[in-house]
Amino acid sequence: MQNMKKQIRNKIICDYAIIGSGNIALRHVENIKSITPSHKICLCKRTNSRYDKKIKDICDTSTNILDDIIPMNHNSIAIIASPASYHIEDAVLLIKKGFNLLIEKPLTDNTNKIKKIYRTLKNKKNIILVGYNLRYSDLLQKSKKIIDGKTLGEISSVNINVQTNYKKWRPVTKHKQSVTASKMLGGGVLLELSHEIDYMHYLFDVPTNVSSISYTNPNSKIETSISSLFLYENKDLIISLNQDICSNIESRFCDIYCTNGEMRIDLNLGTICITKSNNKKIIKHKLSNNMYMKEIRNLIYSIKKSIKPLSNLETASITQNIIKSIETSINVKGQASI
Repeated sequence: MQNMKKQIRNKIICDYAIIGSGNIALRHVENIKSITPSHKICLCKRTNSRYDKKIKDICDTSTNILDDIIPMNHNSIAIIASPASYHIEDAVLLIKKGFNLLIEKPLTDNTNKIKKIYRTLKNKKNIILVGYNLRYSDLLQKSKKIIDGKTLGEISSVNINVQTNYKKWRPVTKHKQSVTASKMLGGGVLLELSHEIDYMHYLFDVPTNVSSISYTNPNSKIETSISSLFLYENKDLIISLNQDICSNIESRFCDIYCTNGEMRIDLNLGTICITKSNNKKIIKHKLSNNMYMKEIRNLIYSIKKSIKPLSNLETASITQNIIKSIETSINVKGQASI
């Protein structure tokens, strides 16, 4: 009986549970305090990072044991910002407890694990948002309106490019010890730079086939560069995607070529450049914390209305299936269906 009472006392009731203590977890905590300052936040941290003290100071309580956390009510939210290899395991436990979820991207390191979430969700009403936050940016939403409005005519081809250097992401962490550098934790170019895959099908629909090749930097244990070519069976559209996580160049853009002009979405500059009949028009929408705020607000609203958020389990599953097809194409050295 005493042991049972001790277990009950150790349970932590909260409005928000934060799983992970890195940069993105800190951002979410700060945003939650801005939106709902009176709500109780519990931090569950497994590892130490340079953000630990700051995020712990902001949260109301903390624990190292995920099972200790229980939701305040049916509106409670758990934010999973752990390594990708833990996402599904954490999600299943938190769904059973009754939490709604924000799962940071990527959804998982292994597409086959996703069915565990669907099985757990059967006959449950938990709302799940997956953190492909570019969908919430003014830049991408404005671009989608232009594309869907066909002001430049039909799209003939698209070139998506993202080049960065992950070694510069966490200056106080040795890059070889980071999550990004660990295949076991869900690192590597394909998962870490999967935002581009998600916004590709958000803007242009889901392709039917892909051909991909990969390159591994000699000093890395992960794939550092992948080039893919996507085909659409029912329309004359080709999309090329280049992802490089170990580059000396910082670039992030999407070039769209249409029958009546062309358009460049530059995510680093925060601009949309439209060229039509030798005339250029530039629209500015810098990427900012606002898209993370909109993401949280969308989840809160979706829970209230019992609807799917903009970036949900189904859209993230599509992204994950495309990732799996890219991996298949690389392995078979040929075209793979999606």
